[in-house]
Amino acid sequence: KKTYTQGLCTDRAEFHRYLARFAKTAMDTAEELETLRHYGCGDTVPKVKNCALSDEDGVLKPLAPFGGKIFVIELSQIRARKDELRRDLSDYLGLDLPDMSPLSNKGYVFDEAIDICDGQYKDIRDVLLMHARRSSRWILDYFLQSPDVLVSSREYFVETLENWGKDPCDSRRKTLELTEEHVDYDW
Repeated sequence: KKTYTQGLCTDRAEFHRYLARFAKTAMDTAEELETLRHYGCGDTVPKVKNCALSDEDGVLKPLAPFGGKIFVIELSQIRARKDELRRDLSDYLGLDLPDMSPLSNKGYVFDEAIDICDGQYKDIRDVLLMHARRSSRWILDYFLQSPDVLVSSREYFVETLENWGKDPCDSRRKTLELTEEHVDYDW
């Protein structure tokens, strides 16, 4: 019987493995192939499964022959760089796009939602951060180097991906600590 995990699958956070299926990089160096291996397949981990990339691994099987260009966004761009994103996406698609202001996410908290910063989820957060670091490195070092991969606000995109491996709970804790330090209790 499977344990209920609230739909959490950390492997789904290995974004680079999905993007690799577009075959926009050479995938011909040991370093790149190592980055694309499944999490947990490092040389220090006992080999409980076959960790070698092969034709059996979905990463090496392109989705379909895809000779076109790919436009990639990082979700924070929708809020932080919405005007640039709309302009660049309009140019890419050859369409005049309407305003892309994001809808409010107010009210989208589910009963089963977790606070990933709670101590009980530290192990899961550590795995997600490892995936984030591996994904951002591959995207920046390999995928983004392809002339077929386009992004809006490149500098912002790169800076954002470089921060993927940083624990957001650390900055949240620092913000809370600063807030608590500056509270003026007038007893």
